[in-house]
Amino acid sequence: TLNQVPFASNSIVATDFDVSFIDYTLYFELLDNDLLTLDVGVTGRDFDGEAYLETAGASVGGAVSSNQELTEMVPMLYASTIVGLPFTGFSVFAEGNLSFGDHTVYDYQAGVSYALLDNLAVDLNINAGYRLSKMEFDDLDGLSSDLDFEGVFLGATVHF
Repeated sequence: TLNQVPFASNSIVATDFDVSFIDYTLYFELLDNDLLTLDVGVTGRDFDGEAYLETAGASVGGAVSSNQELTEMVPMLYASTIVGLPFTGFSVFAEGNLSFGDHTVYDYQAGVSYALLDNLAVDLNINAGYRLSKMEFDDLDGLSSDLDFEGVFLGATVHF
């Protein structure tokens, strides 16, 4: 069932799950120098999305469809560390968020960063790494799911 609409167990169902989130993180810098940076804190992950299910029109009784909106804030623990490699411009980093409470949500990434620009006004780094995310919801706005995402990424960080 989705949003109280039943779907037959032997039917072919097309699914669409569209979710986005914004992280609001409050953290404390335990260390912050060129060789080691260490931050700890809490994150509120604000989810906004929709799940949509539809059976094929050829199923018994015709096509059946339903959608379910979701909007909820999930509390998470936050940690980040950066280890600088002296005289190279390179550093390695790891960052993670882990939920506490009713849902199992985590988001981890680790990789290598190169400082393209490093001065008093602004820093610009190019990043490459690997990221793992899991969103296992147990009745999040009436929706239960178990989603896993992982893969490589490229990015840039501007710090001013």
